Amino acid sequence: MHKLRRISAICMAAALLAGGLPVIQADAAQVGSALKCVDLRSTSDVKHAKKNKKYTVVEGCTVLIEDTELFIKFRSVKVSDEEGIEAIVKPEANIKKIYSYADDSYNGVYVKGKKAGSYKVTVRPGKKEKYVYKVKVLSAEETEQKALSALDEYIAGLDSTVDYKPCYIDFNGDGISDMLAGNKIYAYQYDTGKVVSVKTGLKRDRFRDIYISKENHIAYIGVEPDLSKKKKGESAPYVVAGRYFVFDLSVPFGVRSEVELYALFDKEDKIAGYCYHDSSYDQDDLWYDAFTYEDWQAKLQETGFERVPPAFGESY
Repeated sequence: MHKLRRISAICMAAALLAGGLPVIQADAAQVGSALKCVDLRSTSDVKHAKKNKKYTVVEGCTVLIEDTELFIKFRSVKVSDEEGIEAIVKPEANIKKIYSYADDSYNGVYVKGKKAGSYKVTVRPGKKEKYVYKVKVLSAEETEQKALSALDEYIAGLDSTVDYKPCYIDFNGDGISDMLAGNKIYAYQYDTGKVVSVKTGLKRDRFRDIYISKENHIAYIGVEPDLSKKKKGESAPYVVAGRYFVFDLSVPFGVRSEVELYALFDKEDKIAGYCYHDSSYDQDDLWYDAFTYEDWQAKLQETGFERVPPAFGESY
């Protein structure tokens, strides 16, 4: 996979916390035949863009047509029914260039579902090139009912001797309820009708905060730092204090990347600050950009994250 496709989720998370990130709904521009210029990156890229031709989206939500970011510019993007769906193009990167390269995997053609039904989107990057994608728009109300039913049935089939403390949270911002049960996130994939799960990698009994950015499709789960898990870091001893989950915008539910929040400790085992860690970022700059918990929490709220109140009183 070429460099521009490499996901660097820390760019998204850090840009949000540093000063905000343009969101699809707010900054996207509709594209018509007025866009005449075209530039394709390579012949192999064009062939690669033909892989997935079917997409599913819920009313009121958007889905990214995967690989259309390979087209730097578009000659035209048209939909079969403007009352049913809307084509949106992000010609500029919506992730801040704060490191040596910018991630562009969230560019391309988005489709917003407006009315339940089956539609087509025709993308013309050049005079001869044409790609037709089928988009199915589902009823939001019916999909929510199916999701809740499927999740209820799934949790009922788990070990009845374990208290999973299930609660419903829309983690990826598509308007459809997901389920937190134990230390896993369960979701109904409405294109396949199946329930899938994602491990949080965090202990449920230590959950401290859950924040969701619906517009940017990012969830954050924070935990009380566990000193017994302290490790030797590049600039200070640390433990994991939370994790971001950056969701894939081209599928109903899928985690594209994860970013960890580290708590840094001084010699007296007191928290000296916090920093990020992204395993896909191969330099150590992030270790030296520390911040306080209060500053971090304020930035979350400033950039569109909302705290999800605990479903079980003072704890999750």
